[in-house]
Amino acid sequence: MSVRSTAVGLATATNWVSNFVVTMTFLTISETYFGQVFIWGLFGLILLFGWLFIFILLPETKGYNLERILLLFKYSPSS
Repeated sequence: MSVRSTAVGLATATNWVSNFVVTMTFLTISETYFGQVFIWGLFGLILLFGWLFIFILLPETKGYNLERILLLFKYSPSS
């Protein structure tokens, strides 16, 4: 269960940092000459790369219990 609390903390911190970055950069960049196109294109690319990462590299865990998920992500090249 210690993995769950660590993962929740990491997800919360990532959410706060992402929201802070968007809040601090959106208005500044969108006020430039090509700002609207650039900012939406940049955020769209970030979204696309995130979606590709999740879709291609992460396995499906629907219906798995926590113990099975831990075994799924446990990787040891030496064994």
